[in-house]
Amino acid sequence: MKVKEKNIKSTQEIIVSCIVFPILFLWSITLLYPYLWAFLNSLKEPGEFLLDSFSLPEKWLFSNWNTAISTLRVQKSNPLESVGIIGMIINSIWWMFGSVLVNTIVTLMMAYGLSKYHFRVGKFLHAFSLVVMTISVVGAFPSQYSLYNKIGITNSPAMLLTAAGCIGSSALLIYYSFFKNISWSYAEAVFIDGGGHWTVFLRVMIPQAVPIISAMAVIGCIGMWNDYFTPYIYLRDYPTLATGLYLLQTSSLTMNNKPLYFAVVLLSALPIFVIFMIFQDKIMTSVSMGGLKG
Repeated sequence: MKVKEKNIKSTQEIIVSCIVFPILFLWSITLLYPYLWAFLNSLKEPGEFLLDSFSLPEKWLFSNWNTAISTLRVQKSNPLESVGIIGMIINSIWWMFGSVLVNTIVTLMMAYGLSKYHFRVGKFLHAFSLVVMTISVVGAFPSQYSLYNKIGITNSPAMLLTAAGCIGSSALLIYYSFFKNISWSYAEAVFIDGGGHWTVFLRVMIPQAVPIISAMAVIGCIGMWNDYFTPYIYLRDYPTLATGLYLLQTSSLTMNNKPLYFAVVLLSALPIFVIFMIFQDKIMTSVSMGGLKG
């Protein structure tokens, strides 16, 4: 019979736990409180919210959520056409998954090439990527918009092609560090068996990188779902849910009806909350790996 060993904590560990646990508990409360506050206020009448935003609702008006779903609309470039919340959710989904897919494929191939193959331009690209991360590119926005408009990808799903840019991204550095730490002996074994470079990449390197790829993909999906600026500027006929929320914030519909605005905010945050709860382990793994190997 196996005897279970008791995990006996030292006096120092008990003292540290008694100090750290209350601090982390209070910190978690401060993170959860804004969501609870917004949820309670989304169930109030506008006048009740203005009188006291910290009290419980007198009447729990779940109808505010139905109103939010039915009234949230964004006009297209043609004023006679508009997109409802279902259309915005569909646009958010294809924009999110398409951008992450294109960016992941291109970044993986570039990171693998820079880390495993030695050529002069490779060292320059790696160094250039580090430099770009430290430079603000806000000033390049007018020329970028002009370029996209001239080549005809604005206001079109072809904007997904812009996600192929990986120079200066943190994902490139994380994938680079990951591939750098994989032994080249795997590739040599494949070459002996008659395989080529693509066989090594697709059947040896990529399977080993699946955990970090999935973690980075989840983080990328969260970022693209919350991105309101890019669709607002370049995809006026394909507004996402984040764009609709941004426009709703300054519209007359919610200026005097904050409970309606809170309902829309919570609706838009719900999918991301679900994704994070499902893939939180992969996200934390990605963060720790990036910190150790970056």
